[in-house]
Amino acid sequence: MPTDLPARRRVQKPNDDRANSGQSLVVFYSVAGLALLLLMSAETRLGMFDGLTVPESGLGATGTPPFPVDGIEPSWATNPPP
Repeated sequence: MPTDLPARRRVQKPNDDRANSGQSLVVFYSVAGLALLLLMSAETRLGMFDGLTVPESGLGATGTPPFPVDGIEPSWATNPPP
């Protein structure tokens, strides 16, 4: 019984999707990094990072705590028991 389906090769040519997606990811993260730097420069200009180092400023701009949580509550109202 004849068919109208075209004959396809078993081995297909590799496409450039991976290269194109890599380029778009570079553009995306570059724009995100520049936006973060712009945010940090505006907050530094307003005096929000006085006395902080550059890494501490970056963590403060992203809302990440500057020190890892080690199980001790940093906002205790009283001293811990002896």
